[in-house]
Amino acid sequence: MSSPRRNIYLIGFSYTGKSTVARQISVNLHIDFADTDELIESRAGKTIPEIFATEGESVFRELESEVLREVSQWPNMVVATGGGIVLDPANRDVMQRTGAVISLEAQPSTILNRMRADESDATERPLLASGDPLGRIAALKSSRQAAYAIADWTVNTDQLTMEEVSAEAQRGAEQGWERLAAGQLLEPVADDADTDVAFRVRTETAAYSIVVAPGALETLGQRLSELGISGRVCVITDSGIPGQWRETALGSLSEAGFNPVILEIPEGEPSKNLSQAGDLFSQLGAHRIERRDAIVALGGGVVGDLAGYVAATYLRGIAFVQVPTTLLGMVDASIGGKVAIDLPTGKNLVGSFYQPRLVLSDTRTLNTLPPRHLTAGWAEVIKTGAIFDAELFDFLEANAEAILAGDEVKRAHAVLQCSAIKGRVVSLDEREMTGLRARLNLGHTLGHAVENALEYTGILHGEAVAIGTSFAAHLAERVGSITAAERQRQIDLLNTYGLPTTAPSDLDMDVIQAALAVDKKVAAGRTRWILCDGIGRGRLRDDVPPDVSDEVLRAFLDSSLGSE
Repeated sequence: MSSPRRNIYLIGFSYTGKSTVARQISVNLHIDFADTDELIESRAGKTIPEIFATEGESVFRELESEVLREVSQWPNMVVATGGGIVLDPANRDVMQRTGAVISLEAQPSTILNRMRADESDATERPLLASGDPLGRIAALKSSRQAAYAIADWTVNTDQLTMEEVSAEAQRGAEQGWERLAAGQLLEPVADDADTDVAFRVRTETAAYSIVVAPGALETLGQRLSELGISGRVCVITDSGIPGQWRETALGSLSEAGFNPVILEIPEGEPSKNLSQAGDLFSQLGAHRIERRDAIVALGGGVVGDLAGYVAATYLRGIAFVQVPTTLLGMVDASIGGKVAIDLPTGKNLVGSFYQPRLVLSDTRTLNTLPPRHLTAGWAEVIKTGAIFDAELFDFLEANAEAILAGDEVKRAHAVLQCSAIKGRVVSLDEREMTGLRARLNLGHTLGHAVENALEYTGILHGEAVAIGTSFAAHLAERVGSITAAERQRQIDLLNTYGLPTTAPSDLDMDVIQAALAVDKKVAAGRTRWILCDGIGRGRLRDDVPPDVSDEVLRAFLDSSLGSE
């Protein structure tokens, strides 16, 4: 059963307060926020007036509908929409089927006064430049009024404060959710015939499918042909990948008419360096790989990062396909286009955002993964459920025994659901500009500090994330974001999957604090924590007093907090 839809769509004319109110509702209800106009500008790399001027209104409306369809796939989201989004019946249908629709109203004179007061926004300048701006606003608003009538609730904003409008909108949303629960305009069944597709990622630079299924590797050649790739295919892998997966990949490519080349790198993080990249460049040149050809990354995160970096830079970029063979690679590293190599001074310091043409995850490859590495990968899946999807978290709890025993169907379902969540996040926040993608770092703040303190030896990334997630649960309880029972559910699930939930006994508080001080989420000298607001909801918190986080951290490192 799918998660109940509790989305809220704010519609209405410009300057009725949609964006401001949506942000307030996001804070009040602890749900995600999106502004369709902001997402369109991010995807197009242009302002809305520039899109209208250079490409026309039709292109803008296509982008608008595309963005709306993507945000509608989230189960908990408040969305501020553009004033004209309701003109398309398909857009109205999407909103009615997937959430509560709230219309914000204002008199034309109020809208004009607000518009004149906002000198920072040039979006509606053509209205002000007309000879009769009030008349233009009234006429345009009147032409849209019938479409605004689809709303479950209407709030007149002329005389209300932002807090009052937000409260009224939230009250109206309850009616919309009741409508959905009663079966009126139910969410349509997906029309995607390929049930192995977890999600179709769409960003400003690329669009691609994430495929998750047992045996998916056997379809590699066919899927590349369907993508229009017709040149040579170079498979980059490492020395630790079992021969059976190499043979399956090469066999599938050969059957589809490709003449594959395989390049091998040494196993492990030390291979992610400039020297190894240079060696791959030389081999690609020797094999006369051209821009019409493609690179396939067959392996874990190291292979994906390095092969992706090489694909992004060789001949200024050639087609790239991710075929992860580790759990961590499937649910995290292969999705999102982050490709990079390490420098002696730090990890992933040279890289790019370079999206693949396809992510193909064959969950049968997990059967040959070393048990400790498979266990470590579940930390990312659990973390994703805790911060984004209560239904996934519930599934991991209810089916832990079967998943850990290797149940092929249930394991694939967990990977598919987690991959879909990562795909949605990337589609909405490709370059970490809105804060949404940062939420994927639950557990990583302390986790990275632990890895750093141990000099990246003796601990796997997933194990460090599990420790960080356990600490974040304790901190969230301390600041009142979750209950003691919700904290314990997270720790119990981590323990069930064999993951550590207490810090190594030899960690020093001063060393950990020094590592935290250089974390990329530090702002204005204060660590920003990703914390849960209940199971399945989370946000970036910059309001945790340092003395409080230090108190909880000291107790955690002293082992007085842990897997009780």
